[in-house]
Amino acid sequence: MPAVPWEKAWLRWALGATLILFVVAPALDPSEQLYYRDTLRCAYHFKHFIAEQLNAGRSPFWDPWTESGTSVLVQITPGLLHPLTLLYLVLPFELAFKLNHLLAIPLAWVGLYLLARKIGSSAWGAAAGACGYAACGYLSSVVASNLHYALGAGMMPLTLHAFLRFAERPRPLRLLWAAYALALCFYGGEPQTMLLSGVIGAVWLAGMSLLRREGFVRSLVQTAAWGVCALLLAAPAITPVVARLETSVRKSGVSDNERSLFANSPSRLLGLLLPWAFDNVQEAVNSSRYTEYFAGANDDAFIDSIVLGAPILLLAFASGKRGRFLLLGATLSTLASLGDTLGILHALELVIPGMKLFRYPEKLIAPASMLLCLAAAFGASQVEKSASWLFRLSAACAVVFASTWLGLHLGHASFIHWIQAHGRTGAFVPARDLAASLDRALAFEAGAAALVAAVALRSLRRSAFPAAAALASLCAIAGGAQTSGLLYTAPLQVLHAPLLVAEELKAVAGPSEGRWRIRGDSVMFSIVLAFDLRTSRMQAAAQMLEPQFHALGGIESISEYTSLGDLDYDAATINAPSATNQILGVRFDVLGSYELKPERAEKLGYRGAAFGSWVKEYPERPRAFLAGCAKPIPDLRDALVWLASSRFRIGEAVVRKEVSLPCPGQPGGEARLTRPAANRMLAHTNSPNPQLLVVAEHYDKGWRATIDGKPAEVIQADLTAVGVAVPAGAHEVALHFVPDLLWLGLLLCGGCVLALLLLELLHRDHRVGAAEAK
Repeated sequence: MPAVPWEKAWLRWALGATLILFVVAPALDPSEQLYYRDTLRCAYHFKHFIAEQLNAGRSPFWDPWTESGTSVLVQITPGLLHPLTLLYLVLPFELAFKLNHLLAIPLAWVGLYLLARKIGSSAWGAAAGACGYAACGYLSSVVASNLHYALGAGMMPLTLHAFLRFAERPRPLRLLWAAYALALCFYGGEPQTMLLSGVIGAVWLAGMSLLRREGFVRSLVQTAAWGVCALLLAAPAITPVVARLETSVRKSGVSDNERSLFANSPSRLLGLLLPWAFDNVQEAVNSSRYTEYFAGANDDAFIDSIVLGAPILLLAFASGKRGRFLLLGATLSTLASLGDTLGILHALELVIPGMKLFRYPEKLIAPASMLLCLAAAFGASQVEKSASWLFRLSAACAVVFASTWLGLHLGHASFIHWIQAHGRTGAFVPARDLAASLDRALAFEAGAAALVAAVALRSLRRSAFPAAAALASLCAIAGGAQTSGLLYTAPLQVLHAPLLVAEELKAVAGPSEGRWRIRGDSVMFSIVLAFDLRTSRMQAAAQMLEPQFHALGGIESISEYTSLGDLDYDAATINAPSATNQILGVRFDVLGSYELKPERAEKLGYRGAAFGSWVKEYPERPRAFLAGCAKPIPDLRDALVWLASSRFRIGEAVVRKEVSLPCPGQPGGEARLTRPAANRMLAHTNSPNPQLLVVAEHYDKGWRATIDGKPAEVIQADLTAVGVAVPAGAHEVALHFVPDLLWLGLLLCGGCVLALLLLELLHRDHRVGAAEAK
């Protein structure tokens, strides 16, 4: 029997490909689609809109369905300028959408493999770390639930590999690729990953130069060049966001309440080692083992699983001196994921500029997982030299796991009673499920640790044994088994089922697009018991037209559900609902069945609709109207008081700066609005006096206007809408949207690319001249 060529590169790539196929296979069924949490709530609608606009040859910069219209670039998370958006031009939408998510997993494997090799790991050691990262719980969870988190985590190792490659041999083209790889994090909708990747790269390069006692200044210059070029290359996505930050709720950073959201509890860190028991397995009140036993008073888990498992962690802690730097970084990142519990996150926010802008501390498990997998790559490499420490460590862990499993198994009933007594609700079902999950997890990890010990022992007794290859295979098998089933899918016919509340509203008022909107942010518990709890919760949210789901039903909404909210708009829609309903053309207010009692609903004018929802109908309002005067109120609070008061009149617009239309004005005239495209509107006005044209579309600095072909100023009307002052007579007002400061971003990006290409040409000419002279 011929010997297996363990050192052949194709074997390592075949192992990675096999693992990736195993992980993603359940989601490849053409009749199924990813749907969990923000995947269907946010990404599906935005990507469908982008695909529709691109395939029609139109600009996708303005989405009219959400928040009375919103800038797609400003929201960051849709990732409009990411290269994977091209999938929607060449593939059917459902397949493109699926691949847009799933490609994060092969990206993670390739990136971590190349990065581990670059920092000195052996080939099979790099494969072991890559398998651990590609199949880690965090990555699988965010691939299922949040696209931009997945693209950020998948791209992080490749970004760092490109930077270290540039630092090793500085050249303009290498800098261009390294900077673009870093910029891709922002283009994918995950600026936090861009920041963290930059910090990790800077700390690694500076740390290595300090250990060598040379090149520290050079490392700082290279890092600065990398960061500056990355910001310039990402400028087309960054500059519109900077323009919005001035009026965004994020301007003052993250609030204390937001800081407490989705922070890991200390107990949950055991989930890095033990799968299933510490996962947020259901999305419903008091039904999750996580929320029952591990969550704080005001938080929940967004990331379903954070598991790495015994093989990766044992290899990481057996990595020796070469892995200590990585273990330190992983430890800091893991502890920072606890939020304010230990103060580590606060310390990082003081040291890292911009860190305060980001929410959800549990996302720091992503860099922690990557660093632990890099350390594991060194651990697998170390086995090729000496496996004694790994054998002792893994054997001891196997004994501890097995003993704990045996103890819990023998005292099963007593253990269930004990954890039931320590739960929030004292319910039996979560206690039973937690006990069963712990039983399964301990048995699985005991077996995995025993196999690691067996491989290490075999390596000690037979030096020619391919221990690193065996460990890489074990990491692949364990990772695939631990994360199997995390890519939640649902049948397409379920996702595309008619939304009955939406159909009822359209039966009453006709099509919504371009005519009327709803106000609604309902909360509805599971209503379709034929499905599992996740699918049922999704169907309930969709049927109740919760924010973003309304677009799937062909309904426009004023509700805010975006990543970079507008402070003025949010304040007005919340504090002056009567006024904003008139201004923005709200036809229906939709509430969930639990939000009103029948007596109260009848008193407030709501009627019953599908699934027990409550609907209140308002008169239809035009999408464009004329205001006879403009009342300047610069202060936001004063403007809100006026809009919410009985003095408010639809014909008297509130503006934030002086407009030559003093109140009281002279009403009269008419306005008609047409919409040739999502980012273009035409209004025809005719009035005997100068008026303020108010268009019921979310005001954004990117709106540009012309009156009869001549440029005109666009102003903010009633804190929410688009306003243009028009003279008396008949006029055509054309409105066109281009993200504010986009052209500046394109100029900065193009200038950076051009400069680096010119430097590369000069560098080559210099090398050719030096060679000729020599």
